[in-house]
Amino acid sequence: MALYFRKRIKILPGLHMNISKSGTSWSVGPRGAKVNFGERGTYVTTGIPGTGIYSRTKVRGNNMSNHRTQSNNADSGYEIKNYTGCLFSFICYALAVILPICGVHFSISIFLVIIGFAFHLSSVEKKGTVKKNNEVDNDNNTKDTGISINKTIINTVKNEEEFITEEKKEKIEYPSSVEKVDMTRLDPLFEDAARLVVIHQQGSTSLIQRKFAIGYNRAGRIMDQLECAGIVGETSGIKAREVLCKDEDELEYKLNHLEKSRFERLQQKQEEEFEEASQREIQNESSRLIKLGIDLEKEGMINEAIAVYEKAIIPQLPATHPYDRLMILYRKKKDYDNEVRIIKIAISVFMKENERRAGRIIEEDSSLYNQVMQALETNESIRYEDGKWAFVQYDVMEYITRLEKAQKLYKKSQEQSKL
Repeated sequence: MALYFRKRIKILPGLHMNISKSGTSWSVGPRGAKVNFGERGTYVTTGIPGTGIYSRTKVRGNNMSNHRTQSNNADSGYEIKNYTGCLFSFICYALAVILPICGVHFSISIFLVIIGFAFHLSSVEKKGTVKKNNEVDNDNNTKDTGISINKTIINTVKNEEEFITEEKKEKIEYPSSVEKVDMTRLDPLFEDAARLVVIHQQGSTSLIQRKFAIGYNRAGRIMDQLECAGIVGETSGIKAREVLCKDEDELEYKLNHLEKSRFERLQQKQEEEFEEASQREIQNESSRLIKLGIDLEKEGMINEAIAVYEKAIIPQLPATHPYDRLMILYRKKKDYDNEVRIIKIAISVFMKENERRAGRIIEEDSSLYNQVMQALETNESIRYEDGKWAFVQYDVMEYITRLEKAQKLYKKSQEQSKL
């Protein structure tokens, strides 16, 4: 059960001291117009005596109040916005208390209280209103900031998407290399596409694609062929290629020249293919002869084997077996003259093959030039740091050593024959 205590003590007319459990407070003013000063703050109470109608307003909070009081004050208290109005309000309240003591009629005090209350209302503002206004302003600022941030993010994302799109276009637009274009097999639409590009003066893959209703890949190959023919320039990102032919007359000249060059390239290609086919045929025949020579040796038919090996080395292919077998067989027969002849042919064939391999290695990796040239002089092979062979060549020095010995034997045999 809670206990409450409150005592009101009259000090002077219009001045009372209030004692309660929460502390002491003072009341100044007649009935219906009082100002209360206490630990919880300053309150103004106005009303009509005897009716029960009154109004209680908090004018100022107290720093000594507890946390709950502070919280309530922060939400429902008042803040002074006009100190001059507060001063006039205080003067009216003070006169309303003092005049009845001096014998002035009570109605004057009520009038002064009303005026003071009007000054009071005009000079204070509820904290909740200020807080709400500040929150609205903060919300508006937050919204504006949020909208600004969102716009910035949207613009940034949009710019990044546009950049990515342009980058993709740049990567996709012209992926092929003109070095790999086969000009011996021109597209059936090549000449029509060339005339279209020259007439419109626009080297665009999409233009060819739209006009001829073909796929992008085919249109791209035609554009690469046009570049090889010198009709359009190199690719420049997403922009259309430069058209190098200013009119149709210049185009016709290039097409005629291209036809001639195309015929020459086609003829050269056919010759290369024929040579490759012939080389493969020769290699196959040489391999057949070498196998036949081996079989003949096994049967003891040495002379027949020598004749077959002699046929196998006619193309002078870099295959060591027929040369090695001929050198051995001729020495066994003490036919040093033919042995020297075979050794010289072998040295020539394998030196050329070593030089060919060296040229190919240098073409692939020019940084190996000095090493390869030195290896050619010393007849040594080259390894990479990981142990793999970079340049392997035939051991020509072994043939040179054998040649010196064979020449000595041949010379000795000639001397013996003279005796």
